[in-house]
Amino acid sequence: MVQFDAAAPVKVYSPPQDFTSTLYVNSSIISADFYALLKKGGYMYIVVADDDASFREMLAVSLERSGHEVESAADGIELLKIAFRKKPDLIITDLDMPNMTGDLAVAVVNVHPKLRKVPVIVMTGSGR
Repeated sequence: MVQFDAAAPVKVYSPPQDFTSTLYVNSSIISADFYALLKKGGYMYIVVADDDASFREMLAVSLERSGHEVESAADGIELLKIAFRKKPDLIITDLDMPNMTGDLAVAVVNVHPKLRKVPVIVMTGSGR
């Protein structure tokens, strides 16, 4: 099990220099410690985007059980529609999705005046 240290950033991928609010992790290290870390921060409105419906639902249910409000998206376009409608406290997105990839959606989030300070966790199971 991976231990999360709130003082030390976890990086599996090196994000571009301008993606300062983005944390890249591999989905295999998501653990109960990750959910505990989110719970310590209090209530959050979180958008979860993943094209794998079962993984997306599992993550959403786990976050809801920790007391957060969660909206789910199957691709980057849905993620942005949800985020533009109501600014989230956190975005968790997969990289490889149809219609609009997670990295493209993150690029839009990072330049949009309303969303650019929203923290983003990007995950993938593809090894990219």
